[in-house]
Amino acid sequence: MRRRPSAECPYCGEEDTAEHTVFMCHRWDGIRQRHLINAHKFNANQLVAAMLECRDTWEEFAHVIRTIVSQKLAEERALEN
Repeated sequence: MRRRPSAECPYCGEEDTAEHTVFMCHRWDGIRQRHLINAHKFNANQLVAAMLECRDTWEEFAHVIRTIVSQKLAEERALEN
């Protein structure tokens, strides 16, 4: 599988980091809003503490992260083909 030669987010042009993808990229706002924003106001700095505090929060965040990453990878694969 070829990877993009740029470290730039293909959706918004910001640096494409894990933190950017999960917490900031507008492409994934819908997923974050459906699962997190209304119930929690977490950011990357609060993630670990929040996940360790409550199993439900852990499972919710894990689901959101898996969903975002899997959709992003699927879209990247589609663009490469």
